[in-house]
Amino acid sequence: MTGQELLEMLISWIENKGYIVKNVNLDGGIANISSLYKLCAIDFSVATAFWICHEFVHAKYEDKRVCENDSMSQSEKRANKEAFWILWDIFEEHGGRKNDLSLFCEISGCSFEYAELQLGKRDSDVIEELNTINAIENRGSRSLERCLDDFMAECDYDEPVSIDRFLAHFGFPSNMYNRVEILVRKKMDCPVIFPYRFF
Repeated sequence: MTGQELLEMLISWIENKGYIVKNVNLDGGIANISSLYKLCAIDFSVATAFWICHEFVHAKYEDKRVCENDSMSQSEKRANKEAFWILWDIFEEHGGRKNDLSLFCEISGCSFEYAELQLGKRDSDVIEELNTINAIENRGSRSLERCLDDFMAECDYDEPVSIDRFLAHFGFPSNMYNRVEILVRKKMDCPVIFPYRFF
């Protein structure tokens, strides 16, 4: 899909939401949308797929403009993020891959830094989710105490038991730290000196 075909598709999406799209010289601006008047003004001489998709997201949610310079508002952040992911999905559907990021940015008009940021967030979320799934699979249906017995059996007795590592390995939440610490001290016949962990 060419950049021009992408632009035409995005404009048709905005029109399908009931908006009239006009080519207007915005004197330094790229695009502006009004959900009140169902009007979308775009300067086609500078518009990119990213900015038109950004306006589509505003149309989708019928966002109201907060003020003249509302670039930090939640609706602006959401429009940027969703515009990126809509365009990224289209890019992948047409054979694009993460190592083609510069091509994606060239076609969409999205900044390279913003694209890297969004993909990095997604990758870290996926890794965290996979780690949680693996940890829960490690735990299975065993109780906390049984998991601790198995974990301590694998530990070297010359080193203290890492409670944080235990919690991560079996997918227990960090708010169980104090409970696990008490169990460890009981199993090792240690007095519980500081039984509570402060955050």
